[in-house]
Amino acid sequence: MTGRLWWNTLCNRMGKIGSIVTSYKSLKPIKIVCWLFLAVWIILTWNTLLDNHVYVNMSPSIARFREAQTNSNDFFTEYDTEQFNIMCRGVDVVYMTETTNADYSKLDVYEQRVTNEYILNVRIKAFNKRNEHKTRGGDLLFVLSKQVYGDGKMASPVIDHDNGTYSAHLRFPWTGTTKVWVNLATKLENSCLRFQTMKAYGTSVFAMTDVWGFKANFANKNNVENTYCLPSETIFGYKSACNLTMLNDNLHYFCGLPYNSHLRCEDLQYTYTGSFDGMRIIINSVKVDLSVAGKLSRVVIIDVPRADHFAAKEISHCSKVPKALTWQNITDRVAGYWLNKTWHVPICESNIEHTVEKYRHCLKGREMFFFGDSTARQYADYFVNEVLEKRPKIDLRMLMFGHNTYNWRNTFSSLNINVTFLKHAMPFSGDKVPVNGVTSVYTELSRLSKTDIPGEQLIFFIVYHSHLQPFPVSFYKDRIRKLVISIKDFLSLKPKALFFLKSPSYVMDQSNRWVDNKMSLLYIKILLQEFESLHDRVVYLDTWSINVIHETISIHPETETLMAQIKHFMSFIC
Repeated sequence: MTGRLWWNTLCNRMGKIGSIVTSYKSLKPIKIVCWLFLAVWIILTWNTLLDNHVYVNMSPSIARFREAQTNSNDFFTEYDTEQFNIMCRGVDVVYMTETTNADYSKLDVYEQRVTNEYILNVRIKAFNKRNEHKTRGGDLLFVLSKQVYGDGKMASPVIDHDNGTYSAHLRFPWTGTTKVWVNLATKLENSCLRFQTMKAYGTSVFAMTDVWGFKANFANKNNVENTYCLPSETIFGYKSACNLTMLNDNLHYFCGLPYNSHLRCEDLQYTYTGSFDGMRIIINSVKVDLSVAGKLSRVVIIDVPRADHFAAKEISHCSKVPKALTWQNITDRVAGYWLNKTWHVPICESNIEHTVEKYRHCLKGREMFFFGDSTARQYADYFVNEVLEKRPKIDLRMLMFGHNTYNWRNTFSSLNINVTFLKHAMPFSGDKVPVNGVTSVYTELSRLSKTDIPGEQLIFFIVYHSHLQPFPVSFYKDRIRKLVISIKDFLSLKPKALFFLKSPSYVMDQSNRWVDNKMSLLYIKILLQEFESLHDRVVYLDTWSINVIHETISIHPETETLMAQIKHFMSFIC
């Protein structure tokens, strides 16, 4: 069909519509509608030509993924490629046909025996969404157990046989009726899709069902535009970027240069986190398979006749154990269990009664610094409001977003105890975070190392995790390497200072945020490697295990889980 014939046919078919939408008898309805249609088509086509990054269907997205296998974002390093190949070589991240289905997958008991202890061995067979047995492993699974008539909880390490079959060996610290089930914490294909999306676009957020990430607001008079931000100068969809590195305490951070010619980088108002809907960048990319996590439908009920002998072993007090012990076996298992309203770890036991009064006595004369994200803020909230007994209670979250600087630098003091919370540098999610006053953990440690505060009075609690997850893992590795250097420099001047590094968080609900549990395990591996020279100087807080056992849904644990974490933390101080 020629162009003229196509045009005439279209106009004839739209004639009836034209007669409805116009009442001007002097003009032909068909021509009016056709010219309107032509004008709209030209505008849309012209915008597409100008912004050739706009995707409107799956085919270009898949093509972009194919291209990304050879043409990486400039922030995707050889290390990222190596980790991707280790985890994801040969994994389908486009059609996702092999993702595990929790309802079809099976849990079976294949051995029970009683010697000087009770042993239970279980097997898991993973089935995909077509109810076919999978032939490869890679999913992240946990076998959990709970006392039916008690509060005991435990998670057992799972062996991946790399053929779609997993097994676990269970030893119990309690007796009685026990329920056993399996949590599917992460599907391999989802992790690999996030990884591949990082490679294609510099960030994994475009793999999310609802795209949500780091943005910047630019405004000048009546001109307003939002662009998205990365720790990389190359930002997909933008020809140029605004360099925010100097505003970010000299740590790389960039946001897209607005397309509006009336807006410049100097018109930056604030950064924030939110939906990408309505932004200039529209990528109908491949999406994660929902639900991201789940429980296998099969549950096993057993009767444990004898508690494992390890529950009765005498172990050292946590405040006395070598710090290096806290780094053992952190990448391949869940260590510890919950029983009698207490979190038990295999390397040590608490030496104090966990009450506010005991904490106050233990912390008298101490300066506590909580650095990092909102999970560090939860700890600071507890010590400010409960230990320091601030009344009315202080909402650190409201303070964080209610001031006109990124870090408001408040220190809360009472009972001869000082508590300070500071966010790590951008990227950091939040509502309208101002860009002035940004500081990094590295600068703060350098500043504090030069003060006259004795090292034995200083306690540092540090966490890096969720805000860094949308970006290539080399970005996380780089930030951690800088942290190691900063801590070494600090301890060379104040060797008696206490440093605590909180583990990445385990979460069950990953559908609306970018956190991926398998990626978090990769972060734990990075921490173990990069902190090797500091294993005997820094305590590793395994909050990951606590969250797994308590089946933490959100990145922010509920009260019982948070208190278990705080008690674990205080056990190494008092």
